[in-house]
Amino acid sequence: MTRKSATLSGPGLKQDPHAIRTQRENSLERALGRDIHRCRKGRRLNEAELSDKTGISAGMLSKIENGAISPSLTTLQSRANASAY
Repeated sequence: MTRKSATLSGPGLKQDPHAIRTQRENSLERALGRDIHRCRKGRRLNEAELSDKTGISAGMLSKIENGAISPSLTTLQSRANASAY
């Protein structure tokens, strides 16, 4: 049995999960990151302090704030819960 490529095929379905995202596809991550950064700064917290409140590593928070990664729903919930403090 041969392995097929990761590209989906069929009528109108051509998607490569390893393809580089375009700027437009990354806009949600950037918007979330900007919002989290703005909220953190508004509460006068540095990344280490927010990390302590959320249980999310400072490195992960940095990647989220920079729009480099998409936060999971669990991560967003942790961040929202930290806003209550």
